[in-house]
Amino acid sequence: MHKREKQLFLLLAILLPGCVGSDKPPQPHNDRYDTFTQIAIPNHAGIMQIREAVAPKIDAIIQEELQVPDGVEFPRFHVPSWQREASRLTLYYLNGLRKGAESYLIDVFDDMQKHNRGVEIAKDIAIASPVNFFGNKQQYIVFSVDDPHGSLTALNKDIGDYARQAQAHYKEAHGQDLYDIEKSEKFTYSPHIALGRLQPEYFSKFVQGLPQEKQFRNGTPEEREEIAQRIRERIKQEVFPLITQMLETVPTSLDINSFCMYGYSDDKKTWRICLKEYPLKVG
Repeated sequence: MHKREKQLFLLLAILLPGCVGSDKPPQPHNDRYDTFTQIAIPNHAGIMQIREAVAPKIDAIIQEELQVPDGVEFPRFHVPSWQREASRLTLYYLNGLRKGAESYLIDVFDDMQKHNRGVEIAKDIAIASPVNFFGNKQQYIVFSVDDPHGSLTALNKDIGDYARQAQAHYKEAHGQDLYDIEKSEKFTYSPHIALGRLQPEYFSKFVQGLPQEKQFRNGTPEEREEIAQRIRERIKQEVFPLITQMLETVPTSLDINSFCMYGYSDDKKTWRICLKEYPLKVG
């Protein structure tokens, strides 16, 4: 039995004597969500300068392609609040993680820290070109991350190895997967940081007279994707060269000293909470 489950079982045995001796197996966790381990990099001057310079240009392209009159709000280039607080560099994806079972991962990451199995992070990691689109709908604009010594890739592998240990522990206890390894490791790891995102789910031609909530949902999915593709192509031609040029003059070095296991918080009703932070060796 997992050590946290032992503690819970002992507490229940004290409070609920009628449960002692029950042969019912521990109950699995059915609610699932996607999360990750990430490095948070707050207030990065270079990323903030580039974002401030290119966001109006991206918005102008979107407005032209959607044929939106001046003075009418439209789906602009978007930076979620949690990305404004700190840029995020994902180390390992955890797709389909069972809500309430995060302790299995925290325990193995604690073991990784205790046994000093984490790799040393090089000092010369930096944002770099090429800039590209990323995501299932190619909605994110991302910087590449220059990792000349491969320390991020090595850390991705190390975290993945320990996460699979947690998977085995959970499966032994509950007879099912803790998270979806196939989806989590679907793509070869390539470190990157998002500048912000497009909102292609709202991309359609503006139609005068429709209620505001329908103004950008009147097209079919195929029509919206056609518009999104035109917008992406224009951004590649008109904005990506500017980002590449600015990367030669703005600060690009990344200050990395820890990573977080992000997960769901019952108190705050959000999954973007750092459940535990782990220091990294920097050399």
